[in-house]
Amino acid sequence: MAFFPCFLSAVVVVRNQSKNLDKILSDTAAVIAPIVSDYELIIVDNASDDDSISVLKRQTSEHGQPNLQVYALTKEGLN
Repeated sequence: MAFFPCFLSAVVVVRNQSKNLDKILSDTAAVIAPIVSDYELIIVDNASDDDSISVLKRQTSEHGQPNLQVYALTKEGLN
């Protein structure tokens, strides 16, 4: 597998994915981490009305996913 000495930002937009968020984040990090020298995962929550925000808060804690930034929209804005 190729290794790239660069910084990568991966943006994922989600809505009502509370049951899948842990897997989405871990799978994305598992693919990105071995191929770049540094990265960030940017999650945009598109006004979820399930438990997604709680899951994302847990993932941003000290024991959660490294390199994670979360943006939560209060009104659905992305289609």
